[in-house]
Order: sequence, then C-alpha cells, then structure tokens
Amino acid sequence: MLRHRVLGCCLALGLAAVQGNVPAGSLLDQFVNGVARSLATPPQQGVRQGLQPATPAAAAVPRAPQLPGGRTLKASNLRAGPGTKYRKLGLVPADSFLTILSSRGKWYQVRTDLKGKPVTAWIYAPLVELDAPPGTGTSAAARPEGSGAALAGAPGAIISYAGYSKAFQQVKRMLEKGDLQGVARYYRQRDAELFNEARGEQAQIEAMGLLRWLERGTLAIDQGRLPEAVKYFDNAERILDLRQQDSKIKGWFSGAFKFAAETASGNEELQDYAGEGYEQVLMLNYKSIAYLLQGDRRAYNVTRRAIDWQNMEKKAFEKKLRQAREELAKKRQQTGEEGSAAASSAADQVEQEYARLAARAKSVPSAYVNPFGFYVSGMVQEYESYDDSSLRDNARISYQKALELNPASKVLQRAAREMKKGRFPAGSRLVHVVVADGFAPEKKMLTYNIGAGGQVIPIKLPIYMPVPTAVQRIEVQTTGGKRLARLSPVADIEAISLRHQLDQEPFRQLRVMLAVASTVVTKGLLNNLGIVGRVIGQKRDEMAAPDMRSWESLPRTIQAARLRLKKGVRKLRIVSYDKRGRRLASKVVEISRNGHDFVYGRSLNRMLYLHAAGKLWPTGS
Repeated sequence: MLRHRVLGCCLALGLAAVQGNVPAGSLLDQFVNGVARSLATPPQQGVRQGLQPATPAAAAVPRAPQLPGGRTLKASNLRAGPGTKYRKLGLVPADSFLTILSSRGKWYQVRTDLKGKPVTAWIYAPLVELDAPPGTGTSAAARPEGSGAALAGAPGAIISYAGYSKAFQQVKRMLEKGDLQGVARYYRQRDAELFNEARGEQAQIEAMGLLRWLERGTLAIDQGRLPEAVKYFDNAERILDLRQQDSKIKGWFSGAFKFAAETASGNEELQDYAGEGYEQVLMLNYKSIAYLLQGDRRAYNVTRRAIDWQNMEKKAFEKKLRQAREELAKKRQQTGEEGSAAASSAADQVEQEYARLAARAKSVPSAYVNPFGFYVSGMVQEYESYDDSSLRDNARISYQKALELNPASKVLQRAAREMKKGRFPAGSRLVHVVVADGFAPEKKMLTYNIGAGGQVIPIKLPIYMPVPTAVQRIEVQTTGGKRLARLSPVADIEAISLRHQLDQEPFRQLRVMLAVASTVVTKGLLNNLGIVGRVIGQKRDEMAAPDMRSWESLPRTIQAARLRLKKGVRKLRIVSYDKRGRRLASKVVEISRNGHDFVYGRSLNRMLYLHAAGKLWPTGS
C-alpha cells in the first residue's frame, strides 16, 4: 500500500502530462515554479547560498560519506611523510587496497595493512588508482594536485566512478592485461541473460542496446574477428535508424513518459543510450577499419558516409545548442530575479569543475573535427592511384581536407605534400599503419550539494575525465630495429570529447535548474508521507545517478604512419615508448610480400594488439 502511494506521488505529474491532462510543457513549468519558490528562500544563517547548508532540524540527517579508496598500480613504498626524504616504512604489493585520508602535493596519506598490521603512511599518488566505493567519491581534500587521477575541485564537489563507467573498469583492466578471452566471457554471460528474455533477432538486437554493440565491435577488431565486428556495427546502425523512426512517430509522448520515470527514480540510465554525435561518427570510422583489415573496398563507402554523418551531426548539435540557450533564458525569466540569481550561482560553481578541462578542450574548434574519415578516403584513393593515376588528385584533396581539420598532424602534412608530386618510384608499395592508443576520457559522476528551500539537494552530473597513458610515442621499425616512421596523431578523441563537454555548458545550466526543481517537487510529495517519506527520499538521493554511459573502449588518439616500402619486406615491428624513452611494448606483424597493405593496432600501456589485412583489392597489389 505504501509503495503504491509513493509511486503515485512521484509519477503523478509525469502521467498527467502523458495522458494529456495538462498542456505540453506544464510539467516542466511546475518544476521551474517550484524551484523559483525554493531558491528564493533565504539561505541558512552563516551558509553561502548554492553550497551545502546546515542540516535542517526536520530533515533526516544524511550519513557521513565513506572515505575514498584506491589500489596500488604496482608494488609501492610507504613513507613516514609526503616525500622521498622521509624514511620508508615498508613495501606494499601491487593491487593493495588503501583508504585515502588526505593529500599534500602529489602524495596521499593512506591507511592500509603492512605485513598484516594496520598502518597510516604516505604514498606517491601516481602509483594509486582511485576506486571510490559505490555512492561515494573522492573529495577535493583527498585529491593530489596535478596527479591526473582527479581534479582538485571546489568545496563540496565530489568526483567518483558510478554506474556504467564504474562497471566497465573490469573490462579495461582485462584489455590492458591482454585478456581478450576474459572480456569475451564477460560479454557472453551478459548476452545470455538478455537473449533469454528477448525473442527473435530484432528483439535481441534492441535488447543488447547501442552501447553493447559498439563495445563489442571494437573488441572484435582487437581479437581479429572482423566479419563479426562489421555485423556488430551494422546492428548499432540498425538501432539508431529504428530510434530515429520511433522519435518521429512517438514524439513528445515517449519523451514525457521517460522524463517522468527518471524524475521518480532519479536514474537517468532508464533511457536507451542514444550515443553522442561524435561517437556515432566514430562508429562508422571503426566499421571502415574492419573492412580495410579484410581488404574490402566497402571501407570507402562507409568512410564517405562518416564524413556526411559528421556534417549532419554538427548542424544538429548547433541547432540543439541554440534551443538550449533560448530555453535557459526563458526559465531564468520564469524563476524571477532572486531565484535566477541563486540558480545561476549554483550552476556557476558547478561549472568551475568543467572549466579546469577547458584548455585541453579548446585545442580543437569543435567536437566535429574528426579528420579520420577524410584520411581513410585519401588512403583508399591513394591505394587505387597505383593502378589509375587520375585518382592521385582525389587522394590529395582528401588528405588536404583531413589536414584542415588537424593542421598539426605530420602524417597528413606529408601525405598532402607528396600527392602533389609525380608517380611513385617503380617497385614501391604503400603500407598504412594505424594505431589507436590509450582510452578516451571516461565519464565520472560529479556530485554537488546545493541548498534550496531548507533542503540539501545533491546535484549529480556526468563529467569526462582524461585517462592517463604511459605511451609517449609509437614507431614503425624493421625487425632489426631500424626506425622507418614515427606515428603521428590523426584524430584526437580526448580533445574531441572534452570539447563536446565544454560546448554543452548551456545544457548543464538548464539541467541544474530542472534537477533542483524536480527534486524539490518529488521531495515535497514524499514529505507528505512523514518520516517514512523522508527516508525514502534519502534512499532516492543515494540511488539517483546521471547517465554514466559512454563508449568506454574508444582510444585517446588515433595515430598513423604512411610507408612506401620495397617489395620483399614481409615484417614490420611496432614499438611503443614512455616519456623516458623506455620500451613499453613491441610486436612484429607480417604484411603482404609484394602488395599494398593496411595494419591496425591497439596500444594500451604495456599491451599491443596488431592485425594486418595481408591483401587489398587493387588489381596491382
């Protein structure tokens, strides 16, 4: 009975909107009016508005957050103080769990076990991988400055793993250890659960969801299972096509219901994952890689679609951005001067966390400057120009367009320059080497406690955080160790994803206003149930989470080298180095003895996966 009352309260507004009992837009207007009243409430004495206020007497006292945790990346020294000048207390093994108490510079003060006894000591922060427990995070006080593990945030901000990104850490560790079979088992187990509930091929494709197909596609390429990779990316495209059709048919009805459900549960992952625009472009980029590794010319058709898709996504995002700015201005006007100022203050404080990543984001002009599509287009045209010299100018134009999107890329500079010259030397053959290095920024959860209407409202937002890589450079060498080329970045996916985040500021501003408003309304309904309702509200706050899903297996950068080799060369060595010039990984790949070839690799710190096409389609290869 109680459960029915709670659900009825939480979903009342949403269902009314869906059933047409209130005009479209009234749901959000009620939320905005609610936040206007709550934000206009004077803050508690001695507490700045927009930050966490003193706990109201009537509210349930929240539990103190657990201290953040971490694990050692390798065997590490514990010291008596924050520096190498302090004496060593002992050595803890790799993968040891630590409780982080505080930080100073690049050192953590931790509590852990040393030879079976509890000890409090200091450890060098880059040797620790943060791994906060579910529902908690790493406070600003516990983050080392410049460690790269997390950003030093404003007071009250917590950044932690949650939801999908936390669960995917297991897959990342297996990939870095070379355990592709372990990753395959991980997915097979979950696939079986979904397939048992779905009947028919189409139902199973939709049950798997867009993100699973994308992740499985990149995994299949790393495994060398190329026809399967193409199939997985085909399924991802089918899902996107179906959603586009559904959105035209269902329109506002579906969106309103999902918004109501998310408001009631606080869990945004109830929605189907749509994929960011730049991720959808990369889906086609990776599909073209799968075709290239099979020596299949359909790679060209796919990459041309990727180019067109990127232009369409750019226009669609710019349109949504304009609409968000207009909506934000409208909502600020509705909340009134005092409420708007408070909401803006809270949103501005949240934006301080994102601003710390702005420099890296601004290294690209937008999230839709991925030059990889033009690069593959030029690659295919250059392969075929060995048989038909009239295609050389087409290849030059494609390389030039790629260069316009990434003017600093040395491989693109050289390709565009050399295609202006005459025919290639007789007996030479073309080999392109593409290596995807590291991991793209991963979504973490930014939690910010905001004071509104005498309540503590936790605002939870996704924030992309860069993933450090040990790889400084990647080279192509002969098997004897002679350097043939150093790979140069073509697509900077880290910068692209951070730029996407930077450009979404109006969406976040609007999101903060609506999140506070919806929480105020829901908590007000739950408070009608007395202390039981407040306990349920507290549990909702703990379980609530933004959408933490993203294509986690994407690389940090896609790098390339373009080689003209003499006939007879059958093997190439790909080597990665760290910033001190130490070798991290080295692997030999066999290529076609006399024909053109394409080599793809995945570099993950000390792990390197390599595959070669062996034979391409041009008649002269």
